[in-house]
Amino acid sequence: MVQRSGVIPTLAIRALAATLLLLASARPAPCQVAAAGGVRGTVVDVDFQGPLLGVRVTLVGCALSAESRADGTFSIANVPPGEYTVTFSKEGFQRSVVSGVVVTPGRLTDLDTVELSIEVVEMEELVVTGEDLLAGTETALLEVRELAVQFQDAISQDLLKKAAASDAASALKLVTGTSVAEGKYATVRGLSDRYTGTTLNGVRLPASDDRRRAVQVDVFPTGTIESISVTKTFTPDLQGDFTGGGVDIRTKSIPDSLRLSASIGTEWDRIATDNENFLTYRGSGVTALASFCRKTGK
Repeated sequence: MVQRSGVIPTLAIRALAATLLLLASARPAPCQVAAAGGVRGTVVDVDFQGPLLGVRVTLVGCALSAESRADGTFSIANVPPGEYTVTFSKEGFQRSVVSGVVVTPGRLTDLDTVELSIEVVEMEELVVTGEDLLAGTETALLEVRELAVQFQDAISQDLLKKAAASDAASALKLVTGTSVAEGKYATVRGLSDRYTGTTLNGVRLPASDDRRRAVQVDVFPTGTIESISVTKTFTPDLQGDFTGGGVDIRTKSIPDSLRLSASIGTEWDRIATDNENFLTYRGSGVTALASFCRKTGK
């Protein structure tokens, strides 16, 4: 009897080896062959024509890539012969694609200089507006006076409302060291009104009276005024003819929508109100004055 027990294991081993060999031959060939070529080139910025560092250069269809150096050059070696598409990508720049790159065995393929442009993302117009919440308040004016290098005084919109001032002339009476001559000409520190310069939002105002240099401040209603600043010492930023003082009227900004406002005011004097005899000289009083008007017809 012939022993055949060792034949089956031998056949099994041979079949396993043949299977492994078949599987190994079925795997895709690596992207490196003995007779390989290469690709090289330079990447620059299209706007400044300067070299770009760190650009990822990739061969599509072959797992080979490289990054550009500080001088913008790159090179990829061990590239199988064939025709490829090369991509160039870098964060912040638009992606570039070069097709039809032919690689021949044993030679380097030089690409033309590749230019990358900065990626621009167009966004919708965004308008940001700000509003000074302290504008026209005493707190805002105190901060301005604290930082001012000259001696300055000011009144705010809040104070104008509390004082029931109707125009800038009546408002200036509230400022220390400032008075109003003839009900319309501002004077500072008791000097003549021709020594006082008046500006509107920092711009010099011309006088409406051709015989005087003083500006008639009673033409500015307080409803349009945000604050009034009075400067009592000279500084280089003021007008050259400033000698006695400066009055700067700051107006409110243009409203973004239609607004309607109304105000009413009243005055009361504990001595004169409802007192017909408030005049001190003989024969005075409202009753005597009314009788005199009836008799004279005035």
